Amino acid sequence: MSTMSSIVSPPPLLLTADSQLLYWDRGGQPFLRELCALLPAAAPRAAYVGAANGDRPEFYSIFTGAMARAGVTDVAHVTAKFDRGERAFLASADVILLAGGDPVRGWQAMSAAGMTGVIGARRRAGALLIGVSAGAMQCGIALPDCDEKPFGWLPLVIDAHNEADGWRRLQRTARGRPMLGLPTGAGVLVHRDGAQEPLRREPWRG
Repeated sequence: MSTMSSIVSPPPLLLTADSQLLYWDRGGQPFLRELCALLPAAAPRAAYVGAANGDRPEFYSIFTGAMARAGVTDVAHVTAKFDRGERAFLASADVILLAGGDPVRGWQAMSAAGMTGVIGARRRAGALLIGVSAGAMQCGIALPDCDEKPFGWLPLVIDAHNEADGWRRLQRTARGRPMLGLPTGAGVLVHRDGAQEPLRREPWRG
């Protein structure tokens, strides 16, 4: 398993099944603080994209609390209306969190607003991307009951916290393609070289 010291520059992708890892302490300090310390910006900006949950403010507050523990206070809620100010903030964000909720609704809302291209550009520029639940699913190559292709940053079909059903939805969506199931409370850190580091629990693979 990789160690935090082996990460070069900001890690490109953090996938989590839910919000638990956002508040996880490892080695006596917040895990997100370790990740954000690798960002080149002295005062990182963090954007929360809440399209998948309908931009509900209570979920944004979970994000702001986690970022505060990581020492990041310049934060913004990027909503589906995606006005000029939100676009400018997202285009300069050092951390972008794709929220949980409905993965298909979220993907369609981001696409309609013109967000997906901005998010992709920030990832290519080295921003830390965090996908939580539905957001993690959007980082793969397919979404359940949807013909639209999400970001495809990993050549996997991804699902989250559905271990109770034996990952049947994931298998149905994958149709034989490689799969990654994120158990409740756990996640995967994808390093710049593509290595996948399980966090808290081993993911399900197929």
